[in-house]
Amino acid sequence: MNTEKLITMVNEFLDGELPKGKENFLFTGLGNDETAREYFKKLNTLKLITNETAESFPQNLDIKILTKLKDKEPVGLFHQIRSRSIAYVSVLLLIISLLTGYYLFEQTNIKKEELLLAKAKIEQQEKLINLVMTNQLSPVTVYPTYENEIIIKADL
Repeated sequence: MNTEKLITMVNEFLDGELPKGKENFLFTGLGNDETAREYFKKLNTLKLITNETAESFPQNLDIKILTKLKDKEPVGLFHQIRSRSIAYVSVLLLIISLLTGYYLFEQTNIKKEELLLAKAKIEQQEKLINLVMTNQLSPVTVYPTYENEIIIKADL
């Protein structure tokens, strides 16, 4: 008999699943196969140790546990909200901070655009002042159209 088949039979024997008629074949095979015999000794020792350390629970323990579970009343909505209030407040603060951040970002962009427009206007005024200061303006042409009206036009 090969070792794998003997190991399978040892497992069945220790689990209590091996038929009584095959026990003779198992012990005869264990007498001839050293590997299977060592496996049987180790597994049997392990089974004995686990049986010694297993604590026995009272027979009524199942009933007590199930009775206690049945007696529990469902938790009300107010209690659930109160127990999760820290999470709700945290989420609310997160949403408020995100909205505030978005608002401040948009305000910054608006101010940036206003600053760019003001800068462009200042640059235009600076060019005009430089033209006036350096006398680089083109000559002024005056066209009278009516007796009392005078139109002055500068060629820039």
